[in-house]
Amino acid sequence: MSLYLFFLNIIIFLNNNILDIYMEKPQYKIQSILIDRHKYSVEEACKWLFANGFEVKKIDGTKNLWRFRQYNPATLRTQGYNHYAHKQIADGISFVLAYTS
Repeated sequence: MSLYLFFLNIIIFLNNNILDIYMEKPQYKIQSILIDRHKYSVEEACKWLFANGFEVKKIDGTKNLWRFRQYNPATLRTQGYNHYAHKQIADGISFVLAYTS
């Protein structure tokens, strides 16, 4: 094998492995965003979501929270996301993160 083919094979091997790493599905997705309704009106909450690149598809209100669903949990489950955790990101704002197993 010529030196050229040797290095070409190494480059192809490295490129394929790098692509595999970057093409993996993310380990988590933001399933919902929870916003304290005592600190933010629904309008302020929507403005925060839009300003930070999130969608307002469905709003659920509880006594204390505005809940903005980003992904349906049933859909996430079929994609392998079946563990959930809360992560506070700012005063009165937290994410519900869905993780893969």
